[in-house]
Amino acid sequence: MSEANKISQGRIFRHGGRPSLIGHRGFGSGVRDGQRENSVSSVLAATEAGADWVEIDIRRAADDQLLLHHDGMIEGHVIAELNADDPHLENLATFDEFLAGVPSQVGLDIEIKPDLVDALKPKSTVDLMVDIFRDHTVDNPTIFTSFDTGALHQVRSHLPNAAIGFLTWMRYPLEFAVITAAQLNAEAVCVHVTSLGTQDSSPAKRKEIARALSMCETLNIDVMVWGAKPDDVPRLLDQGVDALTVDHVRETRRLIDAAASSSS
Repeated sequence: MSEANKISQGRIFRHGGRPSLIGHRGFGSGVRDGQRENSVSSVLAATEAGADWVEIDIRRAADDQLLLHHDGMIEGHVIAELNADDPHLENLATFDEFLAGVPSQVGLDIEIKPDLVDALKPKSTVDLMVDIFRDHTVDNPTIFTSFDTGALHQVRSHLPNAAIGFLTWMRYPLEFAVITAAQLNAEAVCVHVTSLGTQDSSPAKRKEIARALSMCETLNIDVMVWGAKPDDVPRLLDQGVDALTVDHVRETRRLIDAAASSSS
């Protein structure tokens, strides 16, 4: 199996009644236990700590190389204006290195970070990503995510069977996110933890969130939540989310497994 793995197989994240654990930028944002985010070693550390999936960010350099980095700038320089061999970028992993180094059993959440130069260049960030992806035999479960709905449309135009996920920012209303995901025919809606309320949310707000979550079930759209801390996990599990993208991989693994044990 390759070419983008595979929406025809059903739900992308939830299997066997428990949610998937996704390592954020690998083993977590920043540097954790000596592992720098968006590096191959960070990805490997996440899988060793129990992550089912890993999330990484890809963005273009000036010479059309794709690099793993979250922000558009590094040390005050715009990444899209530097060639990949620039000294400021020498420590960044390439998308090629990531695909070659990730274990075959781990799921891949590839977040696409378009740049302004996409509006001027012959090939967009998505075009470059697809070229590299096709050069590898990728058997991993894979989903392409982005805040940019245009990028998700582009993915589907190149890879019709690809799973896609619509990403939203903090406090983005869940119902609006679900509507957009449905319009995209996306496999997942990927929302910040603040979109699912808090322990102190009003009854009306809790009902609104529960209605949107129920609609995801009806539409066969998985709910992935990012930005959750360990204290948030029990509430999110009670709400029935399908995946958690976290910085605290080991702690969240224990919480998911404990919840599964107590319910069996």
